Amino acid sequence: MEYSLKRPIVIAGAVLAIATAGCGKNQEADVDSNIEVAAGEASTEQDFAKVVNVEVYPVIESSFEDYLTLPVVVTPNKEVNLGLTAGGKVTAIHVEKGDRVSEGMTLLETDDVLLEAAYDQAQANLEFQDAEFARSEKLFSGGTITAAQHDGAKLLIATARNSLTMAKKQYEDAVLKAPLSGVVTMRNVEVGDIMGPGTPAFRVIDVNKVKVHAGIPEKYIVLFRKGNTVAIRFDAIPDKVFNSKIDYISPETSTSVRTFLAEILVDNSDRLIRAGIMGDARILKQVHENAVMVPINALIESQKGRIVFVAGNDNTAEERSVEIGAANDTMIRIISGINPGDRVIVKGQQDLVDGEAINITGEYSAEMAEGTVQ
Repeated sequence: MEYSLKRPIVIAGAVLAIATAGCGKNQEADVDSNIEVAAGEASTEQDFAKVVNVEVYPVIESSFEDYLTLPVVVTPNKEVNLGLTAGGKVTAIHVEKGDRVSEGMTLLETDDVLLEAAYDQAQANLEFQDAEFARSEKLFSGGTITAAQHDGAKLLIATARNSLTMAKKQYEDAVLKAPLSGVVTMRNVEVGDIMGPGTPAFRVIDVNKVKVHAGIPEKYIVLFRKGNTVAIRFDAIPDKVFNSKIDYISPETSTSVRTFLAEILVDNSDRLIRAGIMGDARILKQVHENAVMVPINALIESQKGRIVFVAGNDNTAEERSVEIGAANDTMIRIISGINPGDRVIVKGQQDLVDGEAINITGEYSAEMAEGTVQ
């Protein structure tokens, strides 16, 4: 009885073992099949390697103008504070703040009654001394008076002339006139004021031309001289460029910022430029002949330093370390690492690695790189 119960269990175990063994063989066959498929797929991927589409810039030699850009500020070409030499009581004012004045124009008048009387008296005295000297000449020629008396007559007429000159000057100075053409920017006087000698009554500035001041850094001063060309753009007038030349360079440096003051005279006949506005001066520093230039966007900053990628003849990317020089808005000078004739990759280079396959889809010309072709 016991035998009959145990036997089916043994047989069932044997069947299970056989089934399990069969299943294992099937699984091993499936794994082997999967490995073969994966290997085939890898082989297919190797046959179709990654190719990066790029655009290139064919490098040529060209002349490169290296500019230095400096902040500038504007001051009037001329500016004067005007007052009365001898002072006086103000009787009339002919201009207001903001008025344009011409050279010689009367700005104010003072009470000149006493000065006019002194002037008239000096004139009369000179006329009298002229007549006295003429009589003295005749008397001296006839021997009637001595040489000392004749010399006394000379002294009197000379004194009369000097007195008239002083009286005339004081009388003229009672009227304040503009010494230059310009704009009145300050008025500090009213009718009835009694002004002291030299007290400022008006400020007049000449802005038909303006002085633009720029500080040239000490390390660049040997490259600059009077006559260097300058292109100036002001923040308040962004759409206009003012071209001029350096008119003056200070022979001494500012000890605080180590710069040399440069003055540039700029024509302002249309009066667009106002004193005090800020801007930038672009000054020609140096001209490099046969310079190797590439678009700035070709440059990549890496852990190795600055690099660019060049398209090789075998349609692979070649990594180059470069030394750079001066730049403008779109192009940068390459001192070493790139040669004329190289095709520098300017688009698609950011994720490239050395030796990677590339497909050139287009070329940039110098005009396109500089943005002069739409």
